[in-house]
Amino acid sequence: MGIFSRKNDTEPKKKKKPATAKDASYDFINASREFEKSRISEMEKSKVLAWKITFGACAVAIINAIAIIGLTPLKTVQPYVIRYDNNTGATDIVTMFDGIQDENQAEISAKYFSA
Repeated sequence: MGIFSRKNDTEPKKKKKPATAKDASYDFINASREFEKSRISEMEKSKVLAWKITFGACAVAIINAIAIIGLTPLKTVQPYVIRYDNNTGATDIVTMFDGIQDENQAEISAKYFSA
């Protein structure tokens, strides 16, 4: 008997007993219990997956908040002043004074305020 051999159709088939109402009701009840168990297990799996997704989203939100808190001091605003000449219409950006005076900056400041 190989894998591809045909099934012998000449064997007599076993006759099933006629189903009684009691057997049919037991089968129906067992089938409904199995269906209910499968639905409950699917709902539990779905609930576990939902909680995993929720915790993952919360973890990402916390990591984002920590990153924003950590990177906020690195952001600095550098204000600049644009000087406009009414006669010629020329514009130039005035350099910022950082508080450190060397002789070159002192000369520039003196020339600026004396003019």
